[in-house]
Amino acid sequence: MLNYTKDGREGRGATEMQPLGDEKGRLTGFMSIQLDIIGRKQAEEALACKEAQLRFIFEKSSTNSAQKSATCDPMRPSCGCS
Repeated sequence: MLNYTKDGREGRGATEMQPLGDEKGRLTGFMSIQLDIIGRKQAEEALACKEAQLRFIFEKSSTNSAQKSATCDPMRPSCGCS
């Protein structure tokens, strides 16, 4: 859930609501708990960014490795194979 603080800053929250009842099980109200999860959201976004970067690098290196293997002899250290 997106919220804003009194000074206008954006905040993210996870809200959980639970019903409250009396000894006979009748509904008397609700209890709500809200957790600030902005740090978790920032970490998730950073992780997604790193995954995209690694995927890009992997795809480019896989293409380069396939091209190298067609022309390289791995037994010759001077050919530049890795």
